[in-house]
Amino acid sequence: MAGKRQPRQPRQVRRLSELRALRGMSQQELADQLGLSQSAVSKLERREDPSFHALVSFVAALGGQLFVEARFPNGNVEYIGSEQDRD
Repeated sequence: MAGKRQPRQPRQVRRLSELRALRGMSQQELADQLGLSQSAVSKLERREDPSFHALVSFVAALGGQLFVEARFPNGNVEYIGSEQDRD
């Protein structure tokens, strides 16, 4: 089946607090990077539905880039990222 992309296995889904901990950063350190209070970071980590902008900022403060993968029934995969992440 040359040329046919195999579906990627889902990666482990992480909570924002786990992602921060894996990067070795405290809530206060992240708050300083974001220009927020520690309590605001705590609230963001507990939210069930943070905004895309909040997620982009959170990941950028950890040194990463955020992309959303959209998979469609026809096998197409599209990636959504913030304007600053485009090459």
